[in-house]
Amino acid sequence: MSLDLSEPLSERLGALSREQLQAALDRFGLGALVGAQAARNGLFGQNLFLSVEGAGGAEQWVFRGAPHWPWQFSKERYFAEGVQRRTNAAVPWPYHVERDEALFGWSYALMPRLPGVSPTVVKADVDDDEWCRLAHAVGAGLAELHGFTGPDSGEYDPETDGIRKEASFEAWWLRSVEGYRSRCLEIPDALDEEDLAYIDGLIEAHRPALRVGFVPCFVHHDFKEGNIHVERMEGAWRLSGVFDLMTGAMGDGEQDLSRMAASYGVWGRETAHAFLDGYRKRRPLRPGARDRFRLYMLLDRLWIWEYGRRNQVWFPTDARFRRFARGAIDLDGLLPDD
Repeated sequence: MSLDLSEPLSERLGALSREQLQAALDRFGLGALVGAQAARNGLFGQNLFLSVEGAGGAEQWVFRGAPHWPWQFSKERYFAEGVQRRTNAAVPWPYHVERDEALFGWSYALMPRLPGVSPTVVKADVDDDEWCRLAHAVGAGLAELHGFTGPDSGEYDPETDGIRKEASFEAWWLRSVEGYRSRCLEIPDALDEEDLAYIDGLIEAHRPALRVGFVPCFVHHDFKEGNIHVERMEGAWRLSGVFDLMTGAMGDGEQDLSRMAASYGVWGRETAHAFLDGYRKRRPLRPGARDRFRLYMLLDRLWIWEYGRRNQVWFPTDARFRRFARGAIDLDGLLPDD
């Protein structure tokens, strides 16, 4: 690992000295810094990979800095602890958080680097059948992640270090849709009248499915190939790491099917089916799952569309939301009828 700190390791973190990083490690008694390297993946450049000589020998840690909000790392730690205590899913733990900003000018976190690699690294080296087996294992791993359950749906509350209860999941979900739709309407030509009619039609047709009861669980909301690791052990694939918990909340676990199903759908419907099958064999879906899948995918596509159009990335100027969303929403046919 390189230890050239003469240049910024990432645009967001800026230039950091060896002394600063060592002081961060010393804060939690993690050992001597050997190397530092910026993480190649991710949109925001918050992470560094640190090679450390610890009490047990060579160790790999992730340094996460320059939070988007003051509560980001506390929120991530809250969900990491809940998943670690109540499931067998692999998340970064221990998750050390230093809120004092004196060392860097912002708070930071340190956590172990998880084993395995991104599924995108594996894709070039496996055939279609093996790729589907991997997707099936990812679905099963997601079901395990959703074993962290609680009494209430809601967002993380930094004031209580707990969950802010939503009185109605349906109302909360509709509010989220309206929020992203409103932000899209602030962007020139992001949504036209046909897009708005398409959104309204989906909600009108499938909204009753939101009222089917469920036990709230941890929902990642950004469960995708870039935020997971996989590894092959004893001839079988397994989900070996889930990270970047910033968007997490407590809600309906079926929400997390959207982003990965859409991603796998790009490779083919067989891959998306394998992922969904791996999930539902471990965590059976409730009545109305196909209707909810369409609604949850709608919100997920709005989320991505708003970011892409606002930042002028991913989508050509003549792209239309309904065409972008429809292919992913129509993957609902891969789920069984109620």
